[in-house]
Parts: sequence; C-alpha cells; structure tokens
Amino acid sequence: MPNIIVCVKQSYDVQQLRYDKVSKQFLLAEAPKKMSDTDRRAVEEALRIREKYGGKVIILTVGNQDSIDAIRQAYAMGADEGYAIIDKDYENFDTNNVAMILAQAIRKMGNFDLVLCGAESTDGYSRQVPVKVAVYLGLPFINFVRELRLEGNYVIATSDYEDGLYIYKVKMPAIVAVTLDINEPRTPTPSAILRASRKPIMQWTLKDIGVDGVKVHFKVLNSYVPEVRRKRIILDASTDDKIVNAVQKLIDALRQERII
Repeated sequence: MPNIIVCVKQSYDVQQLRYDKVSKQFLLAEAPKKMSDTDRRAVEEALRIREKYGGKVIILTVGNQDSIDAIRQAYAMGADEGYAIIDKDYENFDTNNVAMILAQAIRKMGNFDLVLCGAESTDGYSRQVPVKVAVYLGLPFINFVRELRLEGNYVIATSDYEDGLYIYKVKMPAIVAVTLDINEPRTPTPSAILRASRKPIMQWTLKDIGVDGVKVHFKVLNSYVPEVRRKRIILDASTDDKIVNAVQKLIDALRQERII
C-alpha cells in the first residue's frame, strides 16, 4: 500500500489576472488564487492509485497563509492528510528555495513511496521545482508524465516529449511530475467541501523542518505585458472586382510571415 506525497501550489488564477495599462503592472493583490491545474491532476492521480492499491494521499505545500486553501481543495477531492510550511516571505522565494524546503519537509515526513507534482505551475510555469526536489532528495525523477501505473516496487510512466513518447520504469521511492493530459480531476461534492473545511492541517515553520533561513538567488525586478505592434494591413474587398486582388494580397502576406 503506497504512501503518496503530492506537492501542490496555490497559484494565481491567470484567467482572471488583470493588467494595469497605466502602471504596466499585473494587479496581483486583486487576483484570485486556486490550486495549480497540473497539481490538481497530481492529486487526482494519487487518489486513483490509492483506490487501486490502497495507501494514503498526503498533501504538501509551501507558501503564505493563503496556501492552506490548496490543501482544503485537495481534502475536498479526497486526500487523507495535509502539511503546510508557512512563511511570510514566501513571495520572495525562488524555485531553488521552494524545492529545498519541500525536500526538507519530505525528509521530515518520511515513510513515502512516491512523490507526485504538477510538471509546471499555472502562473510561474518554470518547470524547475519537481526536478530540483528530486536532486535534493537524491531520488529518480520522471518528467512530463501522461500515463502512470505501479508494478510491485516500481513505477511505470509514459512521458510526453516533443520528439515522441518515452516509457520509463524506475524503482520507488521516486519523484514524478505529471501533465494536464494524465487525467480529468474529479469535482468535489458540496458535502466533501464542507468536510474539508473542518479537517485539520499540520502547519510547520521553516525551523520546524530544520531550515534556519533561505538565501534568495535572484528576484523578479518587473513583470509586464510586451507591446505588440500590428502591421495593420488593410485589404479592400468592398466590391466584386476587388475581392480577387484582396485575397491574393492576404495570401502573399501570410506566406511572407511563413504562416502558410
């Protein structure tokens, strides 16, 4: 019966992220948050493994107080336990900091067979944290997984890369990062959401997991939407005799841009 740790992140909902054209800044303070989409797939996959093989699904997150909501969402889906490492300076952490903290927390938790993560977060999309967690723990890592199954003490995964599909077989414990294609997450029922709101969550500080402090290796100086300059090609097809000429100009323009 495998014990599965799922690392999740409470991300900005990029579909509702607003941009101030005057200040040229994203309005992050007003942006709603939710569990990252690929992390929801990781939770769902862990639940499906538990349903087939038994064991426990344990949720782990790093963040500020808002990050606890990601665990509540996982509880509503059916997760068994949740751990949150809370730090007020989380927004300043880089991917190396987050990976180191997650790895240290996983060491403290112990007794695990598999660690699942989303291959990338919905907002940052760096794709760095899962592989760095594996490096810190010294465990095998499989990335971009779209299919997953267990066979004895081994995990067999199909990874989707640009040049094709790769099938890997590694001995557990292992770290696996999943893609959006691996499954379709279940929708929690109202009663499950209510139960999740009452379920306890273990909260740790950095000191609780043996981390005295973090050194930030880089920081984001600015975030902005680049200005896109349109070519503004106007085609006149207002009359029948102009249509053929307009279509030809459109085809020529598309070919010049190598679109066709």
